[in-house]
Amino acid sequence: MTSKDSEKPTVVHDPEPIDLFTKESLGMNNQVYETKFASLGRWAVVKTFWKALLFCMILNWAALNDGFQQQIPGNVIPMQAFINTMADTTINGKPAVSARVVSYWQGFAEMSKTLGMFTGGYFADRLGRKKALCGAIVILLGGSIAEITASGWKSWLGAAVLVRFGVGLAQSILITYVSELTPFQIRGLMIGAYQLCLGIGQLISAIATQLITIHQPTKWRPLIATEFIFTGLLILMVWLVPESHIYYARKGEDDKAKKSMLTLYGNIDGYDVEHEYRVIQHGIDAERQLHLESKSSSFFEIFDKHNWRRTLAGCMGICSQWAAGAPIVFSYSTYFFAVAGLKDPFLVTIITFVLLIIAIVSSLVACEFIGRRPLLVGRVHIRKQMKPSLTDYLVDVSP
Repeated sequence: MTSKDSEKPTVVHDPEPIDLFTKESLGMNNQVYETKFASLGRWAVVKTFWKALLFCMILNWAALNDGFQQQIPGNVIPMQAFINTMADTTINGKPAVSARVVSYWQGFAEMSKTLGMFTGGYFADRLGRKKALCGAIVILLGGSIAEITASGWKSWLGAAVLVRFGVGLAQSILITYVSELTPFQIRGLMIGAYQLCLGIGQLISAIATQLITIHQPTKWRPLIATEFIFTGLLILMVWLVPESHIYYARKGEDDKAKKSMLTLYGNIDGYDVEHEYRVIQHGIDAERQLHLESKSSSFFEIFDKHNWRRTLAGCMGICSQWAAGAPIVFSYSTYFFAVAGLKDPFLVTIITFVLLIIAIVSSLVACEFIGRRPLLVGRVHIRKQMKPSLTDYLVDVSP
C-alpha cells in the first residue's frame, strides 16, 4: 500500500537547466519547481525585494496620475469661469451647462474608459507592458492638451473621451504590470497600493481645485495645466522601469527576460537567475498544458451550476459600487455637491477623498486579519445605511 507522503509532490531546487518541453518542465514527473524565496514572510520580502517594490511604486505613480486626471473634469464643472466657456444654455439670464451636456460628458467618457479597459490587455500582450503603458501616457498627454485648448462643450467632450480612454488603458495595463513584477507574497498589497495611489491622486485634484478657486477664481485652465506636472514626471520615471520578465518569457525571449530579472532582483544576495527563470518557465509551460487540455471549454461555463455562485460573488462587489452611484459621487463629486446645494462643495470633496484614503488603508490592513468576505459584506451594509440619509438630504435641499 502506497503511503500518502509518497504521493505529495517533491519540491526541488535544481540548479541545472532543463528542456522547456520535457516531462520535468511540465510537472509530469511529480515535481514542483519553486522559487528559493517562497518561504519568506511579507516583511522579509519587503526588505529583500525593495528594489522591485521601488519600481512598482513608480508604476503606481501612474495610478496617482490616473486618479488626478479622471477627477479634474468633475471638479472643474462647478467653476463659473468654466461654465462661461462651456455654457450651452442660460438660467435666469446667466450662462449654464445643461444636465444633458453633463450626461454626455459622463456617459461617453465612461464608455471610452470601458473600451480602454477591454483593449488594454490586448495591447499589453501585443506590444509589451512597458510600451503599452507609454502609449497610454501619450494618450493622456494628448487628452490634457485637448482639455486645455477646449473652447466649447463639444470640444470638451472629445477631450474627456480621450482622457478616459487613456485612463482605462493605463488601469488595465498597470494591474498586470505590477502583479508580474511583485513577489507573490505581497502582490495583493501592491495592487492595494495601486488603489491607494488612485485615491491620493483624486485627493490632490480636489486640493488643487480648492487652491485655484481661492487664488484664481476667474480662470479654469490653470487647473488643467496641473495635469502636465504629474504626466511629465511619469514620462521621466517610467523609462527607469524594466519590461516585465514574464512578458519576455511568454515570448520566448530568454536573454531579455533574464536581463529584466537581474535589473529587478539582481541586488539580492544569492539570487540565481537561471533557477528563478526555470521556475517561471515551469509555470508558463503548466499554463500552456492546461490550455491545451481545456480547449473544449467555453466562456459560458462561468454561468453553469458549478460556477455561477463564484461568478456572482466576484462580480457583485465591484458592480454594486457603480450601481450605487460611485461614478457620480467620486468622478463628479464637486459638481454633485454643488447641485446638492452645499456652500463649499470643494471642501466637502476634499473631506470625501480623505475618508476614501482612510478606508483604503484600513482595508489593506484589515483584510489580512478579518478576511475579504466580512469586509465586503460589512461595506455593503454600511453603504445601505448611508443611502437613505443621502437621499433624504437631497430631497430636503431640492427646490
